[in-house]
Amino acid sequence: MYHNILSTLSTALVFAAVPLAAGQNYLTITSPMANDVLSVGSPWQIEWDTNIGGQVLLYLNSRSTNSTTLLDCGMIEVPINNIGQMRWDVAENSTFDGGKWLCDNWSSSPDAVIFHIIILSLDDRQKHYSPPFKIQHQAV
Repeated sequence: MYHNILSTLSTALVFAAVPLAAGQNYLTITSPMANDVLSVGSPWQIEWDTNIGGQVLLYLNSRSTNSTTLLDCGMIEVPINNIGQMRWDVAENSTFDGGKWLCDNWSSSPDAVIFHIIILSLDDRQKHYSPPFKIQHQAV
């Protein structure tokens, strides 16, 4: 029994210590982080670690706190160079085209909606999701 546990543990440690293979792409969104609260009317620096070149698209998705279904809110920015950061002027309207956000729950109470940023790499067509965060709307 102990031999099996040690064997499994040593195998796991070997795999954990192996660096990413050459050519293996990664992209990790580091800001916003889980439970961050962004404010409409204030800029936010979206940041990500990556070894993927080329360009990326940034989208905003949302879901109700009691649901797992993601709703497309729209594009945050047209294709940009994948430099690992972008300043987002969080606004009531889409910063991409000035139109309304597409998700019906955009204006809901911050406690009722969770948002995610999705970064799509145009090189490998992979989607990368941010941790969940909230958006605080201005008082009316």
